[in-house]
Amino acid sequence: MHPAVRGHAFAKSGFNLAHPIVFQKITGEVEQGFNSEDLVELCRFLLKAREFGALQSKSELTLAQAAEGSVVSVDEVGVTALIDEATD
Repeated sequence: MHPAVRGHAFAKSGFNLAHPIVFQKITGEVEQGFNSEDLVELCRFLLKAREFGALQSKSELTLAQAAEGSVVSVDEVGVTALIDEATD
């Protein structure tokens, strides 16, 4: 991990994409996903890593660009409202 982002709160959070949470939808179906606040922090972490030049490959920069779009959307709508809209 790049030294510039090693101290970032998200880097210390223990968040792991390999360990999603399991939840039950209103329909009764069981799904896997992630805590919305954790995903926002992941996006912020990617943006900070890009700012410090820690992201180099095209795929890393593409992820940071997607993260930037997500953060802008969340800022406009709010993460809870965004999820409520998507799950209604």
